[in-house]
Amino acid sequence: MHAYLVVGQNQNLVSAEIDVLIKSLGARRLDYELSTIDDVRQLKKSVSLSLGEPTAIVGLNFHLSSIPAQNAFLKSLEEPVSNLFYILSSSSIDLVSETIASRCSVIEISQTEKVDVEVVDLAEAFLTKMTIGERLVSLSKIKSRDDALLFVQNLIVGGHQIMIQEQKYERSMEAAIKTLRAIRLNGNVSLQLTNLAIIA
Repeated sequence: MHAYLVVGQNQNLVSAEIDVLIKSLGARRLDYELSTIDDVRQLKKSVSLSLGEPTAIVGLNFHLSSIPAQNAFLKSLEEPVSNLFYILSSSSIDLVSETIASRCSVIEISQTEKVDVEVVDLAEAFLTKMTIGERLVSLSKIKSRDDALLFVQNLIVGGHQIMIQEQKYERSMEAAIKTLRAIRLNGNVSLQLTNLAIIA
């Protein structure tokens, strides 16, 4: 197998699993951002040269990649290169294209590990306790794209944990994922967060 997908919400455990996997492959590690089509194109250029030693391309938080980027990356998976391995990580297998997941050896980290309590509390407050007006006021304090991405990612992780426990908020998580992708594709931060406040 030349491609692996490590799935889990505990980043420490996911990182540890990736380290073990790289050691077992006897490969050197190269981290790549795979959020956009341009990122994937840059990766293709980098790996088009022959590799003299086993190399593991690590794409962390692949669930944050845009749909077009995931589709473009699929072509790389379908054209194996000698001495090249792909290792992707995601907080949930549901956030990765089914076709990509089917071409990877999936390693699921136990979901019984605790997600940061603050992240779950943030998601619960936003989804269940705040009115739309309170959400808008809270989100209006977020000014930078990086802060917006961090907030929405934490909302997804915390909300996913609540979904596992209580089997609800699926619609809200879909809205959060859509918002995250829109912001990563340079959508207007304020507009995307406002839509999230109303829809979630």
